[in-house]
Amino acid sequence: MSGGSATRSTQYARVAGELHAAIRKGRYPLGGLLPTEMALCEHFGVSRITVRAAIRELEVRGMVSRRPGIGTRVEAKTGRERFVHASDSIEDFLQSLATLTFRLLSARTVTADAALAGEYGCAEGDALLRMEALRIDADGLPVCYSIHHLPAEYATAARQMHGRTGSLATRIARRAAAEVDDTRQMIDAHNLSAAEARILESRRSDAALLIRRWYATREGRVLVCARSLFPKGRYTYSARIRREQAAGTEHAAITL
Repeated sequence: MSGGSATRSTQYARVAGELHAAIRKGRYPLGGLLPTEMALCEHFGVSRITVRAAIRELEVRGMVSRRPGIGTRVEAKTGRERFVHASDSIEDFLQSLATLTFRLLSARTVTADAALAGEYGCAEGDALLRMEALRIDADGLPVCYSIHHLPAEYATAARQMHGRTGSLATRIARRAAAEVDDTRQMIDAHNLSAAEARILESRRSDAALLIRRWYATREGRVLVCARSLFPKGRYTYSARIRREQAAGTEHAAITL
């Protein structure tokens, strides 16, 4: 696999960060317009996909708004405090949380019992690496606490995520000479236990989002599955799903 997704993730974070800083310093004043997507592509030396992802990040933070035929208008110098990630593609999905620092809490090899094999999609008795980790924002606040399972053979690569940013799934895919082409996500409500609240620097019984994710190859091989907890007020996930139809027919869009 090429390092394309990982590179886009790094570029996306850089572009969003530099635009955020430029707006905060007044280079792009309130009520004014950002340069066009093409101009930003040339300025940063990145693709339009990367520029759009960076602008979406600023948009869901409330810093800019986009209007067809007008452009991207600056609405605020600072964004909302919570971490927001916008997604409408596999690339964007993989970038979710990738700008936050990965802090490894523990890692050990486990043998998949019937329940874990069913959850992960492997054979009972397979060796898996079980990792507990936090994603930390720039101020050191935990945004999420996750338990990951992945093939034990990629333990070294997984442990190297400690202290870094980027996508764990993308890193494992590179080591497996594969690519993440299929993702699945389930979201539920959860109340934090005392132990979870302590790890997340939150309060016991506070509301949280429980998100389960599976990252798989086109052939259906699961590379990583993760169970993540996000305390209330620290994370928003925004996705747009579009139905593309033949020319001359209607287009439907659903925003979550």
